[in-house]
Amino acid sequence: MEDQLKKLKDHLTETLEKRRIKKEELEKVGVKIDERTSTHNAAIECTEFSSPTSPTRKEKHSALPALEALKANRNISKALEQFKEIESALEGVKKEEEILSKWPFQDSDAFFEAFDRLGDIQQFFYSKESNKLIEDIRTRVNSLLRKAADDIKSVPSILEVVANGNKEKSTSLWFLLTGIHRLVKSLESSQSGKEWLEKEWISLQSTALTRYKREFMSASLDKVLTTLSREGLESPTKDIIAERLVAFDTQLEELHRAQCQLRVSDSKLRDELQVLASNTLVAAYTSFLKDFRAIEDNIRHTDPDEIAKKVADFYEGEAPDQKENIGEVQNTPCPEKSCTNSEDAGPSNPSPN
Repeated sequence: MEDQLKKLKDHLTETLEKRRIKKEELEKVGVKIDERTSTHNAAIECTEFSSPTSPTRKEKHSALPALEALKANRNISKALEQFKEIESALEGVKKEEEILSKWPFQDSDAFFEAFDRLGDIQQFFYSKESNKLIEDIRTRVNSLLRKAADDIKSVPSILEVVANGNKEKSTSLWFLLTGIHRLVKSLESSQSGKEWLEKEWISLQSTALTRYKREFMSASLDKVLTTLSREGLESPTKDIIAERLVAFDTQLEELHRAQCQLRVSDSKLRDELQVLASNTLVAAYTSFLKDFRAIEDNIRHTDPDEIAKKVADFYEGEAPDQKENIGEVQNTPCPEKSCTNSEDAGPSNPSPN
């Protein structure tokens, strides 16, 4: 395709050089034609004789070749300009093809930007008059866009395969949650995504995101909330309630340590998860204290405000005691090549991250 374009451009350039007329001569011819035809067009078309001020038939016909040459040169110059645009667009195709040859989440921002730019290039070629060359280019661009769309559609299943390699359920769900969130967010701002991916499929990803939020929160808070269960408290004593409150504090510390290591880079999602966790924990804890107030009044317990403060540290990607950066699925190489990333790894044994 590039060879065809080069040959056609070379041919146009050669033709232009052969038919080129010196600028000064063209200007003289143009002035002469303008002077003699501006006031006598009707005479030129209708009369068989010439007047002292009108151009003769001989003068008229001698000027035509130069005028036609001028028009031809302008047409060829215009064609060359158009082919320069096509050349530039083809360079864009090659550049975007290289980016789109990688897995979408190796660098998701770059992938979706290339996806959208290629969509713009597609529109450029569809705005051009159809010919064999343009048809070939359109076919190539459409094929690249379709492949990119198929690669994007493979992301959820690949994320699931990688996430399932993690034995810790909450960490596995966190990986899926942050990965699908990144996918949904990219799709929301991608024009090519809207054009090349079915609305139903995009909607399914939004539904999956909502589900993963719920499941992740449930799996993360399960151990803490279990300490506040009413099971076994049919005849509670002060010692039993004290044990439950100590167990709650212990599990809360473990939760704090684990959740602080998980990194959620999107501030909106991070705030949303923190609010969900805080509301769930504080509500469950205050309800427990209220139900057993008569017994726990003289038992030392954590202030609910302290719970909220601890939750505010969640998902920052730093362990409280070692400043360890644990990033979510952000720029992750294709799992077929590698399941880890130095910047966005997972907690300690991060096969999915």
